[in-house]
Amino acid sequence: NITTSSNIWPNLSQYWIPSLYIWNPADQMYHIVPTFSKTYYRLRGTREGANPIPHNLRFLIGDASRTIPFTEGEPRDSIKWTFTTGGPTPSGDKIFKRGGQNPEKNGDWEFLKANPQAVYDYFVTGRGQLEMNMNFPNCLAVDAQGKPILDSADHRSHGTYADRRDPWCPPEFPYRIPTVNLEARYEVKKMVSRLGADVVTNLDNWFLSTGDNSG
Repeated sequence: NITTSSNIWPNLSQYWIPSLYIWNPADQMYHIVPTFSKTYYRLRGTREGANPIPHNLRFLIGDASRTIPFTEGEPRDSIKWTFTTGGPTPSGDKIFKRGGQNPEKNGDWEFLKANPQAVYDYFVTGRGQLEMNMNFPNCLAVDAQGKPILDSADHRSHGTYADRRDPWCPPEFPYRIPTVNLEARYEVKKMVSRLGADVVTNLDNWFLSTGDNSG
């Protein structure tokens, strides 16, 4: 049987993202937050020189072992946390929403911890979905025959991110493909009726399945 983690069949790609848990001091238990994901394939810029995504391409992005926030200017993959689009505009949404966000300054949970009113407005009275928005590398290295390299020892070094202008890909990674954009949505608001607003909106209670408490 062929299975997929995509919510659209016949997309047979496999994706893994960490689960989100909320710690409840009252019962001393971690409660899992309902989650779903959406996958998009986006081609940045012109179609000229672009290639289809090759079969059996593998990548790791992010750092599952990291438990501290990134500092501004520190190299990082294209991953950021956001409020999802739509719904009422809560306080702080203009900063943390997907479109106008600077992920180097507010792309993890530190922004939310510093803005408790935005957390309450969005997760209690607003739409209430937390999004982890991930973009995978879209420029691949090639072998001696010019074929794309599908994997590497660290599952990272065979690809990089395209520039925002032509030439899109650097010479070391000339094989340009569409960007795989994975949106993981955590339905935090659904936990309010179960655990209470005070527990849910306290980010000290949020933990990823990797053990990370910083986003």
